[in-house]
Amino acid sequence: MRIVEVYGLKSNVMNFRENLYTFFFKTLHLNNLEIRNRDIIVVTSKVVSVSQGRIKSLFSVKPSVEGERLAKKYNIPAALAELILREADEIIGGIKGVVYTLKDGILIANAGIDLSNVPKGYAVLHPRKPWMVAKNFREEILRRTGRKKVGILIVDSKTQPLRKGNIGVALAVSGFKPVIDERGKEDLYGKKMKFTRRAVADNLACIAELYLKERNELTPFVLVREAPVEFCEGTFSEEMKISREEDLFYSSFSSYFRNCSEI
Repeated sequence: MRIVEVYGLKSNVMNFRENLYTFFFKTLHLNNLEIRNRDIIVVTSKVVSVSQGRIKSLFSVKPSVEGERLAKKYNIPAALAELILREADEIIGGIKGVVYTLKDGILIANAGIDLSNVPKGYAVLHPRKPWMVAKNFREEILRRTGRKKVGILIVDSKTQPLRKGNIGVALAVSGFKPVIDERGKEDLYGKKMKFTRRAVADNLACIAELYLKERNELTPFVLVREAPVEFCEGTFSEEMKISREEDLFYSSFSSYFRNCSEI
């Protein structure tokens, strides 16, 4: 059995619109590490968003009538409510202070918009096309290092039903298989598995979340070494998602919030 090593990479503050690759290699050098084969580089979604210039001044956002209505319903600032309307693929419901949304196939609070670790009055939006970022990032790593087996994992944090605290979730993967399908395989007693698919990328995202943290720790990258994954060519995002019809939570939650809004 391989011993998995995990390194949280401490950094300096990233400048707005700083080149992501340059920032990563500066951070790698700062931590006295180099890339090896079978390394997986975990990148927090926020640093991707900052490199894309996905920083929005709340003072520049003019709320619509619908935005004002959403703000009043969930007791959030009107500018934030308007950004949620613009960014969310679907609004499911919410509680006081938080809107529950569907964004890029993930059930997540406030369409992934974050007000932390940016100057007061600004918001960080979810990254654009994280699968393309993962693909390009891996190609740049391979080009600069000459390695062959390196994975990139872009992650965010989210809550899960009826549990306290945040966990990690994978937005995009490049260089290794993000899900292992166990259906049809036999268990210990010869019974065939019907539903089990191992969320490899999400599990790694949860490990990384222990190191990325949420406050002022300045850890935008995590290096995972010798993880038990299947390295491959290819970039993945849609492959980690499940349809609304198959999802255990979506139909229940959407029906619940819809019924609440009608009362």
